[in-house]
Amino acid sequence: MANKHPKTEQLGKKFNEMKPEEHKAIASKGGIATGIAQAKERETMRIAKMLVGLPLQGANKEKLLSAGVPEGDITQMTALLQGQLIAWIIFIRF
Repeated sequence: MANKHPKTEQLGKKFNEMKPEEHKAIASKGGIATGIAQAKERETMRIAKMLVGLPLQGANKEKLLSAGVPEGDITQMTALLQGQLIAWIIFIRF
């Protein structure tokens, strides 16, 4: 007996037993759902890129300036990378 896919059980019949119109309707729903998921992912990435590109302010900015980072290069991403570098150095030493 072949393995049963849970989606075919929900549909009530196997894909090879369906009419072409039923295949088309299912494929259309899947395509629409994929498009919606991709749009959400693009928007999430756009927001994330915007956030890491924002200028840094406050004490963290002063720390990066004292470390020799040029003022024009100080963003949230610079602070994240600096923090990762420090964590890596601490990890290596211990």
